Amino acid sequence: MRSIRLLSTVLIAASIGTGAPVITSIANAAGNIGFNSPIAQGSIFVIKGSGLGPANILIDSSPFQHTTLGGTSIAITVGSTTVNALMYYASDGQVAALLPSNTPLTSGGNFAVTYNGQTSAALGHGLVASNVGVFSVDSSGQGPGIVTYPDYSLV
Repeated sequence: MRSIRLLSTVLIAASIGTGAPVITSIANAAGNIGFNSPIAQGSIFVIKGSGLGPANILIDSSPFQHTTLGGTSIAITVGSTTVNALMYYASDGQVAALLPSNTPLTSGGNFAVTYNGQTSAALGHGLVASNVGVFSVDSSGQGPGIVTYPDYSLV
């Protein structure tokens, strides 16, 4: 009886570890504000959740050049149009990417993350042509801002 209970526990743990990614929030990477703050075309955004990517963070050596990173990709669907985000980094709990400038605008685009062939349920989020976001020192969207020159050196 004890070995059956142990086997059941192992099987349940294995199935949880191989499940589809789960998205809990989407936010502009600069202000890190998800609620009522649509993502702008050409901006960096973050998706938080679980099972989104590898256990250890993987940062693209050529950010925003690839639509897949370490088995993770992000698709944004508006109506019958789907665009793939350009990846920046991927980890189990958070991924970041660039929203392509050709993404259609809407009050509810559907974001889905695929990791190792498993796709999350889609989560809706607004998409706009422009929206202000300021990178802050502590990544909270509050407090001192980070201001750089076009070459990313600090002002």
